[in-house]
Amino acid sequence: MAHLWFITLHPFEDGNGRIARALTDRALAQSENSSVRFYSLSSAIEQNRKGYYHILEAIQGVKTSSQKQNEQITDVTDWLVWFLTVLNQALEQGLNRIERVVNKARFWQRHSQTV
Repeated sequence: MAHLWFITLHPFEDGNGRIARALTDRALAQSENSSVRFYSLSSAIEQNRKGYYHILEAIQGVKTSSQKQNEQITDVTDWLVWFLTVLNQALEQGLNRIERVVNKARFWQRHSQTV
């Protein structure tokens, strides 16, 4: 939620996206109670850039005719679904990366004495 609120506030002329991703990475690190992570949420967001901007526009600016002009949109369900989907993709990519590294290590361990 920190990411969404920061990006919605948009306090700076430039760099809001980078700061929002840094805040998100920090929040995830705190919740995981770990300084080491094997996945990249920023990379997953970058890979889903079009969807990222689409969901932000949908959450921040599209009002139905029944909403008053000054009424804020408070239903962030679509954002949470999108965000958790992208987080899951990042986690899966991290697991795949770890699996490739482990497989390479096993290969080299098996063939360490091969001449």
